[in-house]
Amino acid sequence: MNSKRIAAARSRVYIIAAAVAALLGTASATGLIPEYTAAEAKKHTGERTTIVGKVDCIDHGRRHTDVLIGGCDLRKALLWIVVPLDASGPELDPETVRGVQIAVTGKIELAGGTPQITIKSTTQIVPRTALRTNYIGRAYDKQQQGDIDGAIADLERAIEHQPDRRDEACEHLAGVKEKRGDWAGALAAYDRLVSFNPNNAGSYYVRATAKKQHGDFEGAMTDFTRAAELRSSGINLVEIGNMRKANGDSTGAMAEYDKAIALCDRQIAGTATTDSASPLGSDPYFSRGHAKELKGDIDGAVADYTQVIANNPAPPSRLGGDRRRADRNLSVAGAYSRRGDIRKVRGDLNGAIADYQHKYQITHYPDDKQKLEQARAEAKAGAKKVVVTQPSIQAAENEQSFNKSEVTPESIAEAFVQAYSGADVDTVASLYADRVDYTNSGVISKAAVRAEAEKYFARWPVRRWSLVGPVTTVSLGTKKMIFSASYDVSNPQTSNQTSGIAQETLILATDASGVMKIVSQKEQTSKKSSSQSDEERSDDLDLKAVKAEASTAKDVSIMPVSSRSEGGETGNVKVTFSDGHTEMLTHTGDCYKAKVSAKGKIGWIRIGKTESNFGRSMKVGKDSLVVRLPDATTKKFPPFEENVCIMDWRFTDDDKTLIVRSMGYHGPSSYVQYDLATGKVIDSRGPNYTPYAKLPTWAKPLAYPDE
Repeated sequence: MNSKRIAAARSRVYIIAAAVAALLGTASATGLIPEYTAAEAKKHTGERTTIVGKVDCIDHGRRHTDVLIGGCDLRKALLWIVVPLDASGPELDPETVRGVQIAVTGKIELAGGTPQITIKSTTQIVPRTALRTNYIGRAYDKQQQGDIDGAIADLERAIEHQPDRRDEACEHLAGVKEKRGDWAGALAAYDRLVSFNPNNAGSYYVRATAKKQHGDFEGAMTDFTRAAELRSSGINLVEIGNMRKANGDSTGAMAEYDKAIALCDRQIAGTATTDSASPLGSDPYFSRGHAKELKGDIDGAVADYTQVIANNPAPPSRLGGDRRRADRNLSVAGAYSRRGDIRKVRGDLNGAIADYQHKYQITHYPDDKQKLEQARAEAKAGAKKVVVTQPSIQAAENEQSFNKSEVTPESIAEAFVQAYSGADVDTVASLYADRVDYTNSGVISKAAVRAEAEKYFARWPVRRWSLVGPVTTVSLGTKKMIFSASYDVSNPQTSNQTSGIAQETLILATDASGVMKIVSQKEQTSKKSSSQSDEERSDDLDLKAVKAEASTAKDVSIMPVSSRSEGGETGNVKVTFSDGHTEMLTHTGDCYKAKVSAKGKIGWIRIGKTESNFGRSMKVGKDSLVVRLPDATTKKFPPFEENVCIMDWRFTDDDKTLIVRSMGYHGPSSYVQYDLATGKVIDSRGPNYTPYAKLPTWAKPLAYPDE
């Protein structure tokens, strides 16, 4: 395969293909180009030279591979070599030069203080010692070809002969056995991974993730906890609490939040180390504030977020550049965001706007700008102030008494939004009568309403509701009232978020004790934004997305997210419709190659999910092609069979089928043709190599003649 056309997969093992085919002699041997050691590289910034050193680490990206000499930390490495995937010359498998003495020729530039050479041809890299066998890459090849036993044998060889890649090989060995259905063998491999270094937090995290996926929730929590302890990470303890809460264990979640707070207290006092590997977790005030917020201590959370900001008084700079500065700025941005959200819920829109403005100055994210503009619009429209009070632990103390002497339409509406913003399900249930005509569910019991609220709270741990506009009383005789509330809910564990406006129509009646209760609730909602994947959407309390209007999509673009390593083409999907209005369809920042068909269908590639907790970037899913139809429904299409990365795609001219080109971690491209209406595969080519001349007509527009 021509290396110009390879766009390798992300994560730990990205292979470009064969071996280095270059002579050991270099231009420097002729005396035309001076040669220096890697330790001398920085002294010769701006010069074209040959640098010699041993390759310590390989870091693979979507469009280039980083080869590091003199350390694995970009900030401290002696030399950083950038190998673009479209570099000319003989095909190069970077993993064959790991641990090898090489000579690289090119102009030295400084990138964040690190000497860097960006090559244009693989001939600029010449091995000075023997190349290594890439057992892991060979194992991927064999796995793609169906030779599972051969793949396992090569992974065992990597574990035995390549100690610097032992963890990687063992983790992949476990994954191969999992796919084979051998969970016992996979678990044994994960146990082996942990045994290599019992103090490696990342190994516990990998095993925890696998246990969780296989239903061993408590086993997973034990491993997640051990990883958090090794990392001394308050934010990871918060994440464990979120997982427990999502699993229905609210008591366990609160205990984890308490542990996070206690750890952060020790870090602030200087008696415990801080977590330097996690950007937000590196600031104990932010971690503690987040834990307090989830526990319902809103004032304590605001105090901690304010302290994060006070500890960084210098004018914040945009994310990027030096990692330590970027990590600090990310903590400050997070603090402004969380404090701004709380201020907004409490009705302090001016304070929220100021905080959102500060955050946008740091991140320059399009969705942060949108959030700022939304707050300004609400302030201009006169959004109503709502004070969120601290919910009590005891349900009896949380009873919202709608006494005849106290009740007003505004107080009822405020009690409603406070309850759904709070942390106590019983507070929500206390608003309702014993029997309720509840949204689209018909007449159900209070217990059923409570159960629905519990599901809602579990799915959306962070909830912010506030009144928007006036509260209208339609009929005093039946106590019917109508009001609108904005909602912004999210789940930090899944990174899902949705927001919009809910119009509530409530009918109330006085019970035997003289307290007013809701006997009927109806909702109409319009969603402003959502980062939920299609399979995760639900009818949570009937907060359903409104179907798109009749206008047709005319143009689509990607709004870049600057913090992602994939570069400018990766971000969120923005659509312009025929009536002139625009919509941001995604907020996850992990989309690229967005296209629109002649009939208004929209599609984009969503990068497979990765988890970056505990200092690792771990790939846990495949890419997917998401297609949004004119009626606002969406469909998802996977890569071919075991492939993980979608490299390119297109709508066919008749708008009835899709063509997808995908790849595995290594190997040739595969092609698949999908029926848009049914989602079924019409035809395919792969996983073995198919010459361009033998490809069907439908596949050739995505292929390369010289591939």
